Amino acid sequence: DDLDDFLSEIKGIFLAYPNLVCELFFCDVDLAGPYLLRNIKDVPSPLGGGGTDLCPFFDLMSKRLAAGSLDPDLLVYLTDGYGRFPHDPPRKPMIWVVPEDGLEDDQFPFGQIVRINS
Repeated sequence: DDLDDFLSEIKGIFLAYPNLVCELFFCDVDLAGPYLLRNIKDVPSPLGGGGTDLCPFFDLMSKRLAAGSLDPDLLVYLTDGYGRFPHDPPRKPMIWVVPEDGLEDDQFPFGQIVRINS
């Protein structure tokens, strides 16, 4: 259900910002992607499921930022929050999009938390 809610959020973002270009990753214990998204039709079906390790995404972002191969305006992570967090925050603004029954706000080590309703 969370994945369906997350995909609805992504589609809503594209409806609100039709000129947006972003990369989408799926992450459980492994990282899949990036999937380049230029419009709502590019959103792929979800991959993975089960336990979550949040670190692979941040490890990749750190490497790409250090290499100068990436300069995003914002990092957005849609998650229930139950998983292993990286020790260091990213060098970019961070938003966590979390379902109502996800991890409590004060348990996120960095970033801004936005709650979605099912």
